[in-house]
Amino acid sequence: MGSNAIDPLRLPAAAPEIPEAPTREDAPYVSSRLLVLFIGFCLVLALFAANIYRLTIIDGPDLASRSKNNFLKEEPLLAPRGRILDRRGEPLAINQPSFNIEMSRFHLSPKEIQATVDRVAQLLNRPPIRAKAKIVQDLYPSWERLSLLDRGPIGLAEVLPVLEQAYQLPGMIVTPQYKRYYPTGAVTGLVTGYVGAIGKKKQDEFVEKGYLPTEKVGMLGAELTFEDMLHGRNGVQLVERDAKGRPRSAPFILPGQAAKPGTSLTLTLDLRLQRLADALIEGWNGAIIAMDPRDGSILAMAARPGFDPNDLGGRRTPGVKHTTYNQITRATFAPGSTFKIVTASAGLLAGINPLDTITCDGSITLPGTGTRFYCDLRSGHGSQNLYEALTHSCNIFFYRWAQHVGADRMCATARAYGFGARTDFELCTPEQESPGKVASPGVDKIYLGSVLQMGIGQGNMIDVTPLQLARAYATLANGGTLYRPRILKAVHTSDGKKVEMNLEPVEQGKLPISAKQRAMILEGFWRVIHEEQGTGYAAKFKPEWRVAGKTGTAQTGRKNEKPNAWFVCFSPADGPELPEILVLALIEHSGHGAAMAAPLCRQMLAAYYGTPEPQIVPPPLPGARKTEEEDAGN
Repeated sequence: MGSNAIDPLRLPAAAPEIPEAPTREDAPYVSSRLLVLFIGFCLVLALFAANIYRLTIIDGPDLASRSKNNFLKEEPLLAPRGRILDRRGEPLAINQPSFNIEMSRFHLSPKEIQATVDRVAQLLNRPPIRAKAKIVQDLYPSWERLSLLDRGPIGLAEVLPVLEQAYQLPGMIVTPQYKRYYPTGAVTGLVTGYVGAIGKKKQDEFVEKGYLPTEKVGMLGAELTFEDMLHGRNGVQLVERDAKGRPRSAPFILPGQAAKPGTSLTLTLDLRLQRLADALIEGWNGAIIAMDPRDGSILAMAARPGFDPNDLGGRRTPGVKHTTYNQITRATFAPGSTFKIVTASAGLLAGINPLDTITCDGSITLPGTGTRFYCDLRSGHGSQNLYEALTHSCNIFFYRWAQHVGADRMCATARAYGFGARTDFELCTPEQESPGKVASPGVDKIYLGSVLQMGIGQGNMIDVTPLQLARAYATLANGGTLYRPRILKAVHTSDGKKVEMNLEPVEQGKLPISAKQRAMILEGFWRVIHEEQGTGYAAKFKPEWRVAGKTGTAQTGRKNEKPNAWFVCFSPADGPELPEILVLALIEHSGHGAAMAAPLCRQMLAAYYGTPEPQIVPPPLPGARKTEEEDAGN
């Protein structure tokens, strides 16, 4: 087939069909669509034109004024401080709504400033506020604020008259705040502590943490120790104000910038026992401590001198120092016969047989000096073994044991019980707790007479704090574990969710005595309470409480001054279970421990076991320290 021949299998493709042009019949349909589109476009233009007219013609002057005179300002949102509760949820520290009144000179004349300040002073009935007008006039920059309240925020009832006239008071700004309030006042003052203004030296440190310079922070007790948990996180809000500082609209909280309240703390404290302890110590200087010896939890902690955290500027108990725990952890005392727990332990560790007897004829003469040391019973107790000596609190017996044991072992045993070292109690900084005193053989010059005195808890070789002594007896009661005193039981967020954290008891050591030796000492303490000749028998502890304890009467070394009265007890002291409560009482300058301190411990146990007694406070003895009212009357 030639090259020009047509291949029947390759026919040319058909030409594409060309659409027909719209006819007259189709034109109305297209025209109506275009008309609808045109009308819609005109409506949109009309809406834009109307809005432009409103913004420029109708609202233009007002908007121009607002753009010139109004401003948006970021203002802090203070986070509510976390609550402090007792072990049953009773409030110890809460927040009450309060208000601060501030003043700015922004866009105000001196005459307007003076008029506003004068009116605020009149509404609050606080004439000294008028003097602040001059300070406001000198503020720089002009939007800076000055608080008109010298005594801190005020309550709703007091601020209401000011709020009612807010728009007639240019430059005045009322800001809501939270005022810390302690419902139990002085009853728990030493436990809760209080809040105060940030010191100038620490302002930078707190500002870096997100605090405002004007905020209040914990100054003592739980408020100080747990500041990081109680504080929360401050937020930020936008507030539109006019040129005179008046709000123009509701505040707007920025996303993610809402204030986060602090966590709430539940303490181990039992408010029922705390109230009783505080009432029992009234009129004396001293301390009462209730503790769970099984883990070191503080159930009650009352002391005099004390203070009311709601009234720091008011009348205080004489001698109070707001930076210490006074009689509980900072002040030190001779423990008296309560220290015989150490002498007994040291003697048993030295291998002395507890049934070996020593004759007490009322006194002992120090060899080579002629110095005499006396027993409390000057006629003597006769032949005494360890159990009898503890029961009768025979000084001669424990002089002899201390002499036999020697200074090295006595001091080592005292340290094993935790004396001579801080307890590291949660509510104390190192500066707020004393380590007490235990002599250091080889460093301190020690005489035989001092060793004998140490055997009965007197002299210059030993001084203790009440909390140290309570911890020492708790250690014996719980089987030999030295626990750090603790008071934080649980932590919850503001919406009630429990915060998981390690709140387990902290062990600080173990007693070197065996279970058998511990039982020997416990037997002596049991007889103190349950035998008629026991020094604690007259306190009449109920048999079903199964109490063991020890009296102590410590001389102060001052002529014509009554001794300090001590008593320590724990319950139940027999049976397989460990004691669940320990109570210590120290009444300064009052007399014998059996007469003055033991009855207070009995009343504490009665309340603990649900059978509270009519409150019986030992009457002040002649020569005892006078109460604040008596001092004021002389």
